[in-house]
Amino acid sequence: MLCAVLGIAPPLDDSTRKDLYEKAKELASESGERVRVRWNSDTIQGSWVVPDPDTDVPTTLISAYLWKDENEEERNGFGNNGNDLGVTPEDLASLIQNELGEDHSCEVWASAPAPLPLMRFEANTETDPSDNSEELLSDFCQKGLCLLPNVLHDASALSQIRSMVDDAIRDAETAIATNRPTIRIGEDDFLFREIASRSKHRFDLLIANDTDLYRLVRNQVFSETSLVPELLQRLFSGNKNGSTVEWEVDLSVVYSKPGANHQGWHADGGHLEEGNCDNALALPYAICLFVPLIDLDNLVGFTQFWPGSHRYKELVGFGPFAEVAAATWDGVVPVGKAIVYDYRLLHRGMPNASTNNRAVLQLLCRKSWYQEKNNYGKQSIYEGRSKEVLKVGGDLEIYIDES
Repeated sequence: MLCAVLGIAPPLDDSTRKDLYEKAKELASESGERVRVRWNSDTIQGSWVVPDPDTDVPTTLISAYLWKDENEEERNGFGNNGNDLGVTPEDLASLIQNELGEDHSCEVWASAPAPLPLMRFEANTETDPSDNSEELLSDFCQKGLCLLPNVLHDASALSQIRSMVDDAIRDAETAIATNRPTIRIGEDDFLFREIASRSKHRFDLLIANDTDLYRLVRNQVFSETSLVPELLQRLFSGNKNGSTVEWEVDLSVVYSKPGANHQGWHADGGHLEEGNCDNALALPYAICLFVPLIDLDNLVGFTQFWPGSHRYKELVGFGPFAEVAAATWDGVVPVGKAIVYDYRLLHRGMPNASTNNRAVLQLLCRKSWYQEKNNYGKQSIYEGRSKEVLKVGGDLEIYIDES
């Protein structure tokens, strides 16, 4: 099985687009076998028009699966790059070009061993989450994220949290400067027990659960009146009535200094198990809450997400497609609101062009059996320098665990 996204210019009207789906249902391979064309529901349900990145001409994107084995289950069919099909995305583009004639041009924009999601995310923050809980659940399962208002609404507590976060950042960077004086904070890559660099001038500072900061944040986000615990329970359990899932919370501060650049597309965690969420996806084992401590905008930066990309592990590495296809959602949210996203969702931090730090609380809510082992190291910034140092040319050093 293979996913192909085609670009058609000038844009198609809805009637022509839907008629095209009815006419183009199969291709013939060189061996004479028939390959089915199954049109992706993303572009069946609505028109997806974006400017061509080279010519800026408005272009309709249509998405299809090339499918050979009628008995093959959808999820098991992806991942083989379509090597057994006998047809290519270019063959599909030729078929569509013949159907459309000379009034339109059709070309392949992308192909992948899994569906390339084209989903719009429109967060509704004007209504009480308790009034649209089913919409939140649907958004999260289908698109991998939802948005909650007023997660941090106590002005006094927010001020205190900001002050404690500033102290924690200052303490960690002082410890690095003292105990690892050769590390150039913001330039060198490092991975420690308490803090890790994520890219240039971007850091992830873990907050221990025996600290006042951890307790204060947890008490605010998961207060007796908060809807967050109930929402998480429903997301973890797949909205099954009476099902209880044990989960725990890790807290970190993700902060970007002025000059932070584009982060690469990534998922915080991979696909660990098979399971069922809307008949295609394992239930989440970890869910993140991003809660900004300042208003996020185009100057100070934000996190950009690819809705729907959590559904297939094969999409890792295809983030640039989401950019050119305008399939991203910008997490430009005010202080105190929470972006809730699946740990497997592809996202990236955007640049900080301001003169201020961009600090976001990251609450990793994980099923109790799951332990995060990849995002931090084992050496402490408060201990002496590790004997294991990886030299990467010039003066650049990447510090790794002794283990």
